[in-house]
Amino acid sequence: MFESNLIEFGLSQREAKVYLASFSLGEAPASVIAEHLGFSRLTVYSILKRLLSMGLILSCERKSGRVFCPASPETFLNFFDDQLSIIQSKRDRWTDFFPKLKRFFKGGNTDFLESVYVRTIQDEKRLKDFILSTLSDSFDWLVVHDGKLWDLILDISSNVSVQPRVIIPESKRRSIPDSLKSIVVKTVPDSSLTTPIDIMIIGSHIFFFYVEEEALSAFEVKHVTVARHMRSFFILLSSTNFFNV
Repeated sequence: MFESNLIEFGLSQREAKVYLASFSLGEAPASVIAEHLGFSRLTVYSILKRLLSMGLILSCERKSGRVFCPASPETFLNFFDDQLSIIQSKRDRWTDFFPKLKRFFKGGNTDFLESVYVRTIQDEKRLKDFILSTLSDSFDWLVVHDGKLWDLILDISSNVSVQPRVIIPESKRRSIPDSLKSIVVKTVPDSSLTTPIDIMIIGSHIFFFYVEEEALSAFEVKHVTVARHMRSFFILLSSTNFFNV
């Protein structure tokens, strides 16, 4: 019962299990929590790190080493307050972003945009996992960026058989990594991309990337028509003269 409630409050299933285990065990090192739950130490350390960042778990150094214990349940109220602030921040960003998205379709019918599915993905590992999952159902992905996404592109492309088409401004040609193999790249005049843009289009999914607190995050917009129009726009912009690097 407690576990399902914690999941409803925003924890993942494993986070809820570790949080509850900390109540059962009291002060305990990560190794004991891992053994108690049957999780690997690496998994527990990762979860404890997230719970510490939420303020739900405390840690301290003992003679035997570092131990963890639950914070007061009242700290969940602080966690909720933080979540409300994050939600408001996301809403403010979307309010700013939505008119920019509409400008891609200036002069056309944009009523369908009111039903676009949008969410923010702020955990970088979760973001990569979701992109990989999305690519398992698609045979085409297009990346438009100003040189900041090469690490992500290399990471993702090393785990899938489908290689991306990449568009970058001419001024960022030198940013192309030497390690690129069989990835189709096109440079376009800087004037064609009047504002910095870092996006990835996979099937009906469009990811708009940004960096927050030094971590890569993204808006995900899911809409077949939006994705198709944006893909067509960028392909047309870059003409047909792709080259392999």
